[in-house]
Amino acid sequence: MIEAITWLDIASGDTGWQDNCNLAPQEVESVGHMELETDTYVVLVQSIYTDDPPSYYDNIMSIPKGCIVSRKVLKDAPD
Repeated sequence: MIEAITWLDIASGDTGWQDNCNLAPQEVESVGHMELETDTYVVLVQSIYTDDPPSYYDNIMSIPKGCIVSRKVLKDAPD
């Protein structure tokens, strides 16, 4: 299935001494094939090449479930 996942990414400021430490995580949206879901994380894959087994994957992303803000199924898996 193909999903859109909105999640919070870690933010990092400039190095060195700062006079303000107000730095919030950044909201990100990622879209891809849902390849794996565990109790603690999901794995999205942007591209899959399946013409010659085994399959090959590109742009693999593991997102901790604790960072996920929302999920939307864009296309169900084929029957």
